Amino acid sequence: MLTLTMTPLAVFWTLMSLALAAACCVSFVAPTWFLKPDGLNLASFGLYSYCLHDPREGIVCHIFGGGRFDLMTLPVGVWQAAVVLFGGGCIMCVLGSLLSLISLFCHTNTHKTLALFAGYVQIVSVLIMSAGLLLFPLGLDNTFVRQYCGNTAIFNSGDCDIGWGYMLAVMSTAISMFCPVLAKYLSGSQKQYMTLGNNLSSGGPVLSHV
Repeated sequence: MLTLTMTPLAVFWTLMSLALAAACCVSFVAPTWFLKPDGLNLASFGLYSYCLHDPREGIVCHIFGGGRFDLMTLPVGVWQAAVVLFGGGCIMCVLGSLLSLISLFCHTNTHKTLALFAGYVQIVSVLIMSAGLLLFPLGLDNTFVRQYCGNTAIFNSGDCDIGWGYMLAVMSTAISMFCPVLAKYLSGSQKQYMTLGNNLSSGGPVLSHV
């Protein structure tokens, strides 16, 4: 039966994985990792884009590199590494969430395999996203940031404040640590689901000892 693996816990794991993957992607492209509320030039900046105050048009946002994102246009090499790590982590997070979604509609043995594989993917995504989040503040001590945020240093944003984009990235990465735990539990508890499904389909007793 295809619905045997669609347990409440499996559905919760899938929904949480999908929501966290979306949050990671939104935070990656958000230009609000750091903000300068009272700035006349720079409004905010992030990994992928930044926003400037324009006297005529107000706040105008740009992608690093112009019309098409260019990794080499980032002002410091640490940010380039952060983009690769956090962006790669987001991709793996999306992959893990898709695997969790597919596993809901699979038979028990396939669900167990997919859940286990998705859990490993989610572990790797959490690790490399965490590395990217730690690397980004290391690059605050550069000419681009110092030009707008004043006297900055490593882990010191000067006159700029932490924005919602960075906080969303931190929170989504932190909560994502629970996804591999749920995946491991689901991959190891399918024998009970299989026994229950066999009893239901054969008309036997629902409760059984495994």
